[in-house]
This record gives sequence, C-alpha cells and structure tokens, in this order.
Amino acid sequence: MAQTRVLISAGSPQACEALQLALAAESGFELLTQLHDGVAAPRALPNVEVMIVQVQAGEEPLLEAMAASVQRTPTLVICPGDSLSLLRTAMRLGARDCLSLPVNYRELIEAVRRLAGEQRPNNAATYGNLIGVINVKGGSGASFVAASLAHLSASHHQHEVGLLDLDLQFGSLPLAFDLQRRSSLLAALYAAGQIDETALRGYMVRHDSGVQLLSAMSDQLSHAWDLPPDSMPRLLEVMRRAFALTVVDMPRQIDPLASAVFEQADHILLITQQSLAHTRDAKRMQQILLNIVGVPRDRMTLVINRYSERHIVRERDVREAVDPARLLLLPNDYDTVSETLDIGVPLFARSPDSEIAHGLQMLAGELGLLSAASLPQPRKRGLRAALSEALRGR
Repeated sequence: MAQTRVLISAGSPQACEALQLALAAESGFELLTQLHDGVAAPRALPNVEVMIVQVQAGEEPLLEAMAASVQRTPTLVICPGDSLSLLRTAMRLGARDCLSLPVNYRELIEAVRRLAGEQRPNNAATYGNLIGVINVKGGSGASFVAASLAHLSASHHQHEVGLLDLDLQFGSLPLAFDLQRRSSLLAALYAAGQIDETALRGYMVRHDSGVQLLSAMSDQLSHAWDLPPDSMPRLLEVMRRAFALTVVDMPRQIDPLASAVFEQADHILLITQQSLAHTRDAKRMQQILLNIVGVPRDRMTLVINRYSERHIVRERDVREAVDPARLLLLPNDYDTVSETLDIGVPLFARSPDSEIAHGLQMLAGELGLLSAASLPQPRKRGLRAALSEALRGR
C-alpha cells in the first residue's frame, strides 16, 4: 500500500517531534519534518501529499510566504484557538483545515487521512508523469535523451507529450526537431497564473510526432531569479494536466526553476559519461539532490551515456563510487546521434533500429513509458565482447 508523504513544519524540535510521534503510531504515513522561523517558508520537498504547519501568534508572515505551497498541497494549519488573525490568514490562503492548540491527536490523524484522500485520487486522475533530465557535467547528453524519450513516447502511444527546454539562454531542443520557436517560455512563465491547458498550447510549437515543445527565445536574456517565485510550479501543474507525460530538459544548475521540477518530478535522470570527472560530479550532484534539495533516492536514476565496455572507467567503478539507487547504460553510438542532431530529425524517425535506439527503448521501459512486450530483444553478444569482459574480470 502506498504511503502518504506528510511534511510536518513547526517552530521548535519539540513540536515537530510531538506531531511526528502522534502520526507514527498510525501506518501509512511517510513523515518528514522541517523547522521554520516564523517568517520564511520551509524548503520545498518533492511529492509531498499533505502539509502540517504549526504556527504561533504573530506568525502570519510565514503563512503568507507559504501561499504557493498551500494552494498546491492540501495543508493543515495548527494554531492557538484564540488567534483569529492566524485562522483568517490560513483560510484565505486556501488551507484545507485548521486545528487548535493543544492538539487532539485523534482529530489530527483523521484530518491528515481526509486530506490524503483528497489529494491521491486527484493526482491519479488528472496529473501526468513528469521526468526531469539533467547532466551531471556539461555535454553529457541530457538534451538528446530528453528529446528522444519524448519523441519515442509520443510516437509509440500516439498521444501528445510535453517537452520543456528549461535553459533560458542556450536551449537547443528546437534544433533537434527542426522547429521554429513560436513563443517564449518566459511569456508562459509570466502568464502561468492565468493560463489553462488550452492556452498553454498557444505558447508551444508542435512536432508531427505529437511532441509539444516549449522553449525560451534565443534573442531574450533572463535569469530564473527574476521570475515570479510561483511561476514554475504553476506552469508544471498546467503541463501535467495537459499531457500524460512531460519531459523537462534541465540546465546543470540548482535554481528556483530546477527546484520546482525536482519537487514535482516522478523521475530524475542524471546523465553522466565514463570519466573520473563525470563520476566525481555524479556523486556530488546525487548528494546535493538527496541532502539539500530533498529528492528521494528512489526517484533518481543514474544513466551512463556513450557507454563502452573497453573504457578504462568501468560500470562497476561508477556504481561503487556513486552508489546510485539505479544505474542504466546507453551505448556509444556517436555517429548516429550526431547525424540525427545535425539534420534535425529525431532518432526514432531516422535510425529506429540503431544500437542507441534500442538502449533508449530499454531506458523507457525502466521508466514505465513502454510495456515489456514493446521492448526490443537483447542482441546477442559476439565472442570477442564475451572474451573481453571475462579478461577484465567482470
């Protein structure tokens, strides 16, 4: 049975612990805790289904700072019963329920279960999957992987797939599909609070395969920190309502736009290659996402792109150094990939039987984008490859 992911935030360790102990007595909850200072919003964590926020008199600024999170995630506010100002602020911002201090823990458990019941069916019925793809080191191939997965899913399932190029300065995905930008990611972000699924398509450009692409204009310069703080979470929610699958090609940086993707993503693909520098950066990025950003370990997959058995850095070396929850391989097929990118034709339209195409299909299968029956049969390995592996002690 799936557990409900609950974030508990209070102003003291004792308050967090008391709420955590009360809910820990019941099965079905995955409990996370964060302290707040009464002013700044707690750090966003991925895939939280219910938030519990305990506040004291005078902490209205905290609730105001959490407005975007409260509107996105069912929130239970716990506050002094005589604080009418806190109650009004909580309800105005969209809190689903309020409990008075001291807390009746039976009421707390019932309220959390009720809010979880509101959230889970809504997600299952109306929100598509979200996959973020990011390089651990520049040039590892994240854009190619993102474009190929989106195109493969759209072509195979005959449905539209959202593809988001999050690089505000140097996005390249329009070139991969030989498309001309029609509008701007920046315009969509500034309008995120007003657009719906239909209006969203006006900012995107459609490929014949069914991929709907949203990217920044090449003649514009902007920074993630200049944008409204709730613009990216809102845009992602609209995209997830519009498409069964949204793939995000992420630049190699941690900023407000990337943080919103990390928070909502079902899968994060960390794209690396076989070198000491790539392996070092893969380990560091995984640690940052785990310990600072708060991405659960089981939602991250390390992908070695351009993999070769003859390389001095072996698969097991990367596995031992990084210790990923899941490690997948994409074969080195440089000429095929370069050709498809140079002519602006997606891989599965140009070379569907290539070695790299088979590798991407296996990756799609691991992510649940293709059924087992749709996956290619493993290719037989030659005697030379088998002997080479045996001699290397693998």
